[in-house]
Amino acid sequence: MKRIVLFVALLPVFASAQKSYHYAFFGAETFSGSKESTRYGVSTSFGWGINKFMTLGFGGSGYLIDDGYRYGTVRLDATYFILGIDQKVTPLVSLQPGYVIAPKTGYLDRYNNQQIKTGAACLEVLGGVKTNFYKHVGIYAAAGYSVTQFKMVHGYFNDAGFKAKVGISL
Repeated sequence: MKRIVLFVALLPVFASAQKSYHYAFFGAETFSGSKESTRYGVSTSFGWGINKFMTLGFGGSGYLIDDGYRYGTVRLDATYFILGIDQKVTPLVSLQPGYVIAPKTGYLDRYNNQQIKTGAACLEVLGGVKTNFYKHVGIYAAAGYSVTQFKMVHGYFNDAGFKAKVGISL
């Protein structure tokens, strides 16, 4: 598990050395779900340009909630940049389906009174802006809707709600 998280965290560094490299993001995020308390985490993603409007790539997030339970996500990342509106600010729309990695089983979900068995699926739909202040280095901010799913001992637990991200883009 530690190797997977380290690999996902370092991928943007490796990708920045490639000529086809187009986009990378390092930052913080928050998720206010419908049932759990607000969670804070770190996020990274990167992609290669298909054309000047679209990138495809992948990324991940890591969270620490309540009493020490940790989980992460690994996601595909399809981002569409809306160019031509403003020279300094670029609006964007991002769709990120993925998988939830829940390394610690047996965490008791206080709302369902069940234990988490493993992670399952996740989906993020975000809209935001990116602005560059030096060549390709800039600031990224996005907000939208996120669904996180955990497999419980009996069935699934879906937590959906508001997600916001802010950070540095390369």
